[in-house]
Amino acid sequence: MFSQSALYSASLNWKQKVVAILLEHGAATEPEDPSHGIALQAAAETGHLRIVEILLVHGANPNFQNGCGQTALHKAAGNGHERIVGILLENGAGVGMQDYYECTALEAAEGNGHQAIVDILEKHVNSGGKLSSVCN
Repeated sequence: MFSQSALYSASLNWKQKVVAILLEHGAATEPEDPSHGIALQAAAETGHLRIVEILLVHGANPNFQNGCGQTALHKAAGNGHERIVGILLENGAGVGMQDYYECTALEAAEGNGHQAIVDILEKHVNSGGKLSSVCN
């Protein structure tokens, strides 16, 4: 059974003030059992830019992979959140990271018809980054 942390739940449900209070009182950005995801991924998936920024300032890892291997960049790209994709890239998110189906964030964006994000991500792919051509 998946037990959400208070920080994850607040991030998922756009409770910016609650997120700030929890972090001020020492909430961990990566809980002890993060297999289902972390607060940064929840905020990236639901499109709350300010919560993403707050979490990054407090040390959230943009390259943390959940139980399916997805990162916050996968979540933001797949859901069409351009500004969040940009913030994550500025904070070191890896464009070539693959989930357990060998899909990258670029493929998540492409598969959901978010061409503007595909264009942004393609500009950030370095020559050593591996992007699979097909999501299994």
